[in-house]
Amino acid sequence: MTLQGRVGPDLVRVARRRPRKSRDPLETSFSGLIEQAPDGGTLVVGTVGPHPMAPVVFTGIGLVWLLIAGSVFVDGLSSLVSGHLELPALLFPIGFAVIYVLILVAGPRMARSEIQELLNELNKILDSTAVFPAA
Repeated sequence: MTLQGRVGPDLVRVARRRPRKSRDPLETSFSGLIEQAPDGGTLVVGTVGPHPMAPVVFTGIGLVWLLIAGSVFVDGLSSLVSGHLELPALLFPIGFAVIYVLILVAGPRMARSEIQELLNELNKILDSTAVFPAA
């Protein structure tokens, strides 16, 4: 896999290149600086991970879905109390909650994998040994 990004005197920002169809706006990228090492060599110092705004985006999406699922669930409960059972109105929020929990469980594992793959690519290019610490 190839990398795509910008390298300049002030900033290095790269991410793994993917086909346009599968690009993720919250993809894992490396952002850092090129510095001179005390021994005269070169250091590339930075962070690897999703964009800093990723938690804000995920929180916003979660809140919107919480409002939608909550209103559908309240509608389903009111139909149940009134004697007009609408099963989809009760099952939709429950199904959404299950999917959301699965995403919360699988998301960090997928992020660690993405970060390590990007580090592997950078290590090949820079002939370095950076690793993502096991959590």
